[in-house]
Amino acid sequence: MVAEQKDEARVYLRRSETKQEMSLHDQLRIALGRAAELGVSIQATPADIDHMQSRGLLRYKDLYLDDGLKGDDLERPAFKQMCEELLSSDTVGWLF
Repeated sequence: MVAEQKDEARVYLRRSETKQEMSLHDQLRIALGRAAELGVSIQATPADIDHMQSRGLLRYKDLYLDDGLKGDDLERPAFKQMCEELLSSDTVGWLF
């Protein structure tokens, strides 16, 4: 029996309601840079963030996005959705 490769990646981006911390685009840029260093492929671009925001999406391609939530809000919908996927996935081995 051959072990399955966990070579897929996901990126979780979060910004609080005050939006004073690092921008979502900068967060993605850092994640993509680190993934490139490790040789990990991520299906996501800055335009994907804009697409998600304009449509209110929590998940798109390899991205999860919680935007405009209070910092103490632990009921983050995209984070919960991501955790559910990671716990059940045999192929996702990277989280940025």
